[in-house]
Amino acid sequence: MVRHSTAIELAVTGLAMARRAAGLEIGDTDAEIDALVDSLPASGRAAFAHPLLREDAAWTTLAVAFAGLPDAATAAEASALLAGLPPAELWQGVLAALACHTAASDPVGLAAACAAGDRRARAAVAALDDPDDERWRPARDELLRLSPSRAKAVLSRGVDAVRRVAFPAEREHEIAAILARSAASLAAEASATQGRAEAIARVIERATGGVSIDVGSFRGPIVLAPGLAMRPWNVSAGPDDAVIVYRVAADDLERRDDEPPPALVRLTRALGDERRLRLLHVLAGGPAGLGALSSAVGLAKSTVHHHLVLLRDAGLVAVRLGDDYEYELRREVLASLGGLLATYLGEATS
Repeated sequence: MVRHSTAIELAVTGLAMARRAAGLEIGDTDAEIDALVDSLPASGRAAFAHPLLREDAAWTTLAVAFAGLPDAATAAEASALLAGLPPAELWQGVLAALACHTAASDPVGLAAACAAGDRRARAAVAALDDPDDERWRPARDELLRLSPSRAKAVLSRGVDAVRRVAFPAEREHEIAAILARSAASLAAEASATQGRAEAIARVIERATGGVSIDVGSFRGPIVLAPGLAMRPWNVSAGPDDAVIVYRVAADDLERRDDEPPPALVRLTRALGDERRLRLLHVLAGGPAGLGALSSAVGLAKSTVHHHLVLLRDAGLVAVRLGDDYEYELRREVLASLGGLLATYLGEATS
């Protein structure tokens, strides 16, 4: 259930670089990812200019593929696996991931029909849209235009570019150690679930900082893997095989003795914005979906989603995944703020 590898982190890093190259905020890692994007050689910049590599679907599809590798798999092993993947299988996986973000009732079946040459299925995909993500349509159009072998070549160039700038040998060793440390703190709890759905759901909620899912709704196994590049985001991938890359907790990173506790930093940062306070005020009245929250505070859904990610990372908000996401206030975490602050200030003056 719990995996850790720089192979999975390679896909997550590619996703982070794609988002920053497209001008989208991540959060904790913006400066680090910007440095990677800036260090890309000309060939790497050309690779990330491609619409397929600027959208999430290609990278989440790769994360699912790389999650099939053994624990501690390296970035080089990820590249080797990608080289051996059948182009048609990869093309179909990316299309299914794209369709998952639309109103398509059966993204996997639709993608399979397209791969089999069904013209009506291709027309159905061409009519789909994701109005909340301007990167989606160019990626879809490009994927439909490309043959499977050419689409695979595009993804291979992207993976090679990420490997070169983000995973030199010494840095990969450091990343692997952090990921292993984070996975170890969760593995014992995960192994104790003995396959019980409710217990698995609790482990996922703790690892992701409040994401609640219906474990029984997934047809394949659920893989939990720690990730560094997309903090504070969690990354979920796969309509059949759920791969959830949870952000590495700040406690698993090195911290100086005089630094405030990561939980306190996340809480104060989350509360230090008038828009996030308004969202909490709405949620104090009861659980709500993204659309209702957007209407209540008068902000675009994409903006509200960004603020909810920060609130969830602080532990202030939980989210239940289903046909629609539903958010709720976690009052017990809010109540802990005073104690965390008092403890830290007491440490500073002792």
